[in-house]
Amino acid sequence: MITCEKCHKQFDEELIVQTDEFKEEGEIKNYCSTCFVEGAKNGFGHYDIGTCEVCNSPLVLQYDEEETVELVKFDGTVHYICSKVRDALEKDASEEEMQKLEEEEHEYLIVYAIEPEEDYFSDDE
Repeated sequence: MITCEKCHKQFDEELIVQTDEFKEEGEIKNYCSTCFVEGAKNGFGHYDIGTCEVCNSPLVLQYDEEETVELVKFDGTVHYICSKVRDALEKDASEEEMQKLEEEEHEYLIVYAIEPEEDYFSDDE
């Protein structure tokens, strides 16, 4: 059993998400899925998720809690998207409206839950 950093409840290891809270060289902490998503929504209180430069709308989690956690566990990434685009996707906007948003090139952001080591990106093999 592992204790969640935020709610202090104990969870089985498969229900825990590890993160450095989007800090360079931050220590790795354990969160339950719910607390991880809650923290990720606001950058764990210190990482600026930012806004879309096209429309100045805030960037928000692209996926629901379940999908966000699945992606983090699969490839270690957290996905953010312009809230205007996400709202259009959620309300099943018309094809024309989606095309317009795509042409406007609204912003998105992908952050690692745990920052990879520098040599992770190296081409040396």
